[in-house]
Amino acid sequence: MLYLPPEEQTDIVMCDISPDNSIREAARGPEEPEPSSGMDDSPSDANGDASPSDASSGASPSRALRAEKYRARMRAAAAQHDGSPDRGSGLPRPHRSAASLQAPRIIPQGYASRGPARTPTSGEASFRLPASRPAPRLPDRQPPQFAEARRSRPAPLTPAPRIQPRPVDQYNWLRLLLIAFICVALLAGSVYFFFRNTDQGRLLLASWWRVSTSEAYAEFGKRRLSEGYVRDAVKALEIALSLDVRNDLSILLNLGEAYEADARDDMAELAYRRAIQLYPASSVAYRRVINQFEETGRGRESLALMELALEKTGDETFSAMLLASRPDYPRVSVIGGYFAEAFSLTLKTSDPTARIYYTLDGSDPYLGEEYADGIFLAERDSTYELRAVAIVDGKSSDIQRQSYTIRSASPDMPRTNLQPGTYPSVRTVSLRAGADVEAIYYTMDNTAASQSSKRYDGTPIVLRKGKTVLRAIAVGKSGKVSNEMTITYVCEGKVKNSLLEKDTFDSLELYKTTRAQFESRYGKPVSEQPGGTDASGAYTALYYGFGYALFLDAEDQSQAVLTELTTDDPKMAGPRGVRVGMSLSDALALFRDEGGEADINGNRVLYRLSTGNQAVLNKITDGVYEAHYYTKLDTDFIELALYSEGDVIVKLEWLRFRQQGA
Repeated sequence: MLYLPPEEQTDIVMCDISPDNSIREAARGPEEPEPSSGMDDSPSDANGDASPSDASSGASPSRALRAEKYRARMRAAAAQHDGSPDRGSGLPRPHRSAASLQAPRIIPQGYASRGPARTPTSGEASFRLPASRPAPRLPDRQPPQFAEARRSRPAPLTPAPRIQPRPVDQYNWLRLLLIAFICVALLAGSVYFFFRNTDQGRLLLASWWRVSTSEAYAEFGKRRLSEGYVRDAVKALEIALSLDVRNDLSILLNLGEAYEADARDDMAELAYRRAIQLYPASSVAYRRVINQFEETGRGRESLALMELALEKTGDETFSAMLLASRPDYPRVSVIGGYFAEAFSLTLKTSDPTARIYYTLDGSDPYLGEEYADGIFLAERDSTYELRAVAIVDGKSSDIQRQSYTIRSASPDMPRTNLQPGTYPSVRTVSLRAGADVEAIYYTMDNTAASQSSKRYDGTPIVLRKGKTVLRAIAVGKSGKVSNEMTITYVCEGKVKNSLLEKDTFDSLELYKTTRAQFESRYGKPVSEQPGGTDASGAYTALYYGFGYALFLDAEDQSQAVLTELTTDDPKMAGPRGVRVGMSLSDALALFRDEGGEADINGNRVLYRLSTGNQAVLNKITDGVYEAHYYTKLDTDFIELALYSEGDVIVKLEWLRFRQQGA
């Protein structure tokens, strides 16, 4: 129930909600009767009588109850539209739209409306609450809209369901999250761009020892070096060098400086030398290495590097450094050239404290011997390549280079007292030479004379029958050898033949006598063994009491031919009757001997013919000799070997073999 004091009685505008959510207002007066519907919905007791309260108020109790219910429905409807909680139900009121619902307007008496005066329309009525009643009295007759509302009485009020958040609220949260993500991404991108694309950002990464560029680490290392943090500077510059693919010169120089500050001179030198290797035209690295050499007393290396720096850079300051640092080079008393006699030379320098080192073979003078007092050059026919250097306080001078050649005259070649030519009998010949000759060496077998040939002792040389080629040289006191003398003599007379193919051994013939023929004459062998193979084929060795025989195998072994025979049996006669037990000198007399003189080893050539036939006598030891005679065939050689001890033949060998490469 709504109660107003008498002085604030108002006109109440009642509103109803139409089906199309429009607002209809009704103003009722206190005296307007409500039309009767012919039905009485008012509550009554069991006997159908009105309640005492309604009777005392002079109004119909059912009509007052309906008015109170109507007001409650209005309050509930208003609460649902404006979103405020219903005062009776405690539920949240739905959102109220100004276009769909307006609260009842209460206009106090004595106050005019702010707008123009409004006249109720038909179907609407104004009513005033009587001051004597605590609640307005409903008229007897209701406007049509209220009658309609009464006929369609709403269902009893029930608690309103909980209103779920509208989808627009979820979309708002997603929008906020998207905006926040974009902001964070922009911030992260800005930070990344700063650290990766700006010099200050890269420098900060390098100062935190993070991944950065070589330029950033180089700058950071340079700053730390200037601040005195040597270890950090070395570490940063080493990282910069490892990342630098261009081998920047400034990085190498700064790293070398950092190594020097860290007392690591060897590493500093390596850094500077690498800078010199990569940038040979830069003079800074040269100067730093030269300073290191000067501080450590490596004057020679310092001067060498100055020369290199002057050559590579063309910087004249290095020339001035050389003049100021290099001591005076040694001076020689005799300038190099050709000389006929031995002599002495001296070395000296302007600085008495200098130490002079020299060599005579052209090698490095720093590795030579120290000069003391004169150098004597005495060896004849020799060339001396002098190299000398002066060293003062570890610094070396330029190298003195001189060449000295001592050349003596060659002796004259030997001469003979017999002119070359043909003589009817055997002659003798003598050799002579100049006064400066120390010895004469000669041969008579047409071999070249040398200092290993037979030395002439002044005894006349006996020529042999036939052709003799005498060759001789003279050796001077200086050791120089003369030109060779060559003279040919022919002494007429009968000359023995050399070994021939027709010479046989005990009526046997090489490559003709078969195994069957050999066994029929000497019997079955004691044993036989394979004798090896060569280009001609396989061989079989037959062993007897006198020695062995070697046969070249054939498909029919009885047809194998004899290729070698060795014997120590005196009964078996070799070519020209040579046999075991004969004197070696008698055996040599049976063959050609051109009278060749023995060399210093006791060996001599018996003969050497243009046909390829030759013979030699070799001295094995004192009293032990071997004589070998060779006869050349088309592709093979026939050899007869005589082995003697004490001038007695102890063994004979007769064989045929193929020439190497034939």
